[in-house]
Amino acid sequence: ALNDMASEYWTLTAAKRQMEANVSLAVGPVIFLILVILWLRSGGGLGGVVGCLAFGTVISAIVARFFRRWRIGRLRLVFGDATKTVMGELLGRNVLPYAVYGGAFTLLQADTLVVSVLGGAAMAAEFVLVWKIAEILILLLWKISESLQPYLIEADVQGDHSQISEFYRMARLGTWVCALIAGVFYAVFGPDVIALWVGDKHAPANPLYFVAAGGAVFWMASARVPVIFAYTFKRFGALNRILICEVVLKLGLVVVLVSQFSYGAPLIAINIVHVFGIAWAYVWLGKTVVESPKSHNS
Repeated sequence: ALNDMASEYWTLTAAKRQMEANVSLAVGPVIFLILVILWLRSGGGLGGVVGCLAFGTVISAIVARFFRRWRIGRLRLVFGDATKTVMGELLGRNVLPYAVYGGAFTLLQADTLVVSVLGGAAMAAEFVLVWKIAEILILLLWKISESLQPYLIEADVQGDHSQISEFYRMARLGTWVCALIAGVFYAVFGPDVIALWVGDKHAPANPLYFVAAGGAVFWMASARVPVIFAYTFKRFGALNRILICEVVLKLGLVVVLVSQFSYGAPLIAINIVHVFGIAWAYVWLGKTVVESPKSHNS
C-alpha cells in the first residue's frame, strides 16, 4: 500500500495536481489519528496502534488512486521513442542509483519497524504515539520543496539556472523557518498534544523524547530541500553516499541506545547523526547542486 501510495502521489505531483496529491497524503494520518483515539479510549491496547497506522496507509493509497484516475485518467504504457528512452534508463545501467536511493530512503523512514524488531509491538506503539504527529509535521514541511519538482525540471530544460537558485533559496529559507517553529512547538507542547489526543493514561510521559522529536522535525525537514534538488537533477553519487552514511550511523546508534532509551532511541539517534555531520553534508550537497544543476549522474 505504501509503494502504491508513493507512485500515485508522484504521478499527481508531476501532473501539477499538488492539491490532490497533498490531500491523498494527508488522509492516511487523519484516519490514523481518529482510529487511535477511538481504539485507546475504548480500552484497546497499544498493540492495536500499529494496526491503525496500517489501515490509514491503505486508505491513503485508495484515495490517491481515485484522484489520479479522476484528474489524470487511466495510464497506459505507450512504447514510443520517449518511453523507450526513459524505460531504458530506469531498467538499464542507470537503475542502480535509483535503487540505492529508494532503499536508503526507505530504511530512514522505517523507524517503527526497527523499534518493533528490537523491542516488540508495545514499544513500537509507544514510539508511534510520540512520533506520528511529529512525522505529520515533517511530511507537511516536505511539501515546500517537493512541490517545486515540476518547476525545477522546466527551469532546467530552459537552462534558467538563476531561477533554480532562486527556488533553492526560497525553499531553504521557508523550510528552515517553518521547521524551527514546528520543532520548538512540538518539543514544548508535544506532551500536552499527545495527552489531548489519546488521554493521559496512554500518553508517553518522558519529556526528553518530545524534545528529541522536535529536534528531529527540524533536521529532517531541513534536509529534504537539498535531497529533492539532488534527486531532481540526478546527482545520485553524492546524494546516495550521504544517505548511506546516515542510514548506517542511525541504525548503529539505535541498536546501541535502545537498551537505555527504549522507544526514544531513534529520535535521539536522528539528532546525534545530524548535529555531528549529516546536516552539514546536506548543506554542502545543496550548494553543489545549485552551483551546477545540469542533470547528470555524478
